[in-house]
Amino acid sequence: MLFDTGSIAVYRSRREKELQLLSKEQQDLINRLGNCPEEDKEFVILAREQNYLPNEGDFFAISPRIGLYFFGQVLKHPVTSDKSDYFFLNKSLVVIFKEGAISMDSQSLQRINRKELLVRPLIVDKWCWDVGQFKYINTGSLELNEEKYDIGFAVLDQDCYVSADGEHLAHIPTHVGLHSVTPPSGITYEVERALIANPQLLVTERKSFPVWGSKEYFSMKKAGKTEVCDMDDIPANIAPLLWMETEGIFTVCIDSVFLGSANAGLDQGEQTYVNGYTIEAMAQKYIDTSMPNVGDEITFDSEASLFSACSSNKSLLIKFAEGFSVWLKKELDTESGTRGRGSIYYRQSKF
Repeated sequence: MLFDTGSIAVYRSRREKELQLLSKEQQDLINRLGNCPEEDKEFVILAREQNYLPNEGDFFAISPRIGLYFFGQVLKHPVTSDKSDYFFLNKSLVVIFKEGAISMDSQSLQRINRKELLVRPLIVDKWCWDVGQFKYINTGSLELNEEKYDIGFAVLDQDCYVSADGEHLAHIPTHVGLHSVTPPSGITYEVERALIANPQLLVTERKSFPVWGSKEYFSMKKAGKTEVCDMDDIPANIAPLLWMETEGIFTVCIDSVFLGSANAGLDQGEQTYVNGYTIEAMAQKYIDTSMPNVGDEITFDSEASLFSACSSNKSLLIKFAEGFSVWLKKELDTESGTRGRGSIYYRQSKF
C-alpha cells in the first residue's frame, strides 16, 4: 500500500529547518556553494580506480582537504538487480560517516564512530571511484545496514518513501535521501554543506582546515593546496586559529563561520558581540602584555568577518598562536560567560 506522506515536502522542510538553525554567515556560504562553478568545490583526487567494482561492506575514503579524510561504506550493491531498471542498475547505496580523521589508514577507520552520518544517504555510480573521489580502503562486515540506519528515500514524482531498491516504506525514515543517482559534484556539495554547518569537523588535534568559501580556502586553492599546511612542527592546540603558509608568509586567522557561531543568539549591539576587529584588538592587547618585544614582526590584516595576523617569522607566530589561543578563550569566558554550544571554543571539539 502506498503510504502518502508528502515525502519531497518533508525532505525539503528538513533541509530548510537545518538551514534556519545556522548563523547568517553559514546560510550565505551554503547559498553561494549551491551557485558556484564546479571547479570551486572540487575534492582532492585520491586514486583513480577504474578497475574497481564496488561490493557490499566496502569501506572508502573521501578527502575534502589535503590531510583531512572522511570514511564511508557501501551498504548495498547493486541497488537493484532488475536489468530493466537501467537507471539504478549497478549503482551503490553508500553512507559517509560524520567523524573525520587526519590519516586514511585502516587504524583510523577502526577508531571512528560509524553511527552518525555526515550527509544524507546517497545512491552513487562507480564513476566516483573511477575519477578518484572515492578510494577503496578495505572490506568489512555490515554492522549497520540500510534497515538499522533507518534509511529511506523521497521520490520526486510520488508522495512516498522507498528503500534504495524502490520498495515502498510505511513510515518516515530517520535518514532521508533523494531516490536518484547523485553525481560526484552533488556529493561534493553535500559534504561541503555539512562542513559549513559543522565547522568543528574541520578542527582536529593536529590540523585546522578552512571552511569552504572563506578567503583562506580560496587563497590556498589558488596556491594549489587545500590544506592549511604541513602541521608536523605546528602546535596541536591553537584552535580556533587556522594556520596558513603562502610563499614564506605565515598567517593565523579566525574566519566568519567561527565568528558567526560565537555570536549565535546575540545582537550586534551587545557588548559581547565579537568580530574580526574585536579579536584584533584582543590580539594587540595580548602582544602588548605578553610579547612586548615583537615590534612589527607580527602585523594584522583583519576585516569585520575575519581576524588575520601575519608574519615572516614562523617560530614567532607559532609562539603567538599557542599563547593567544589559550588567552583568547579565557578572555571570551570572562567577558560574556559561557556561551554554550555556539561558542568559538566549543567549535574546537576534537575527532
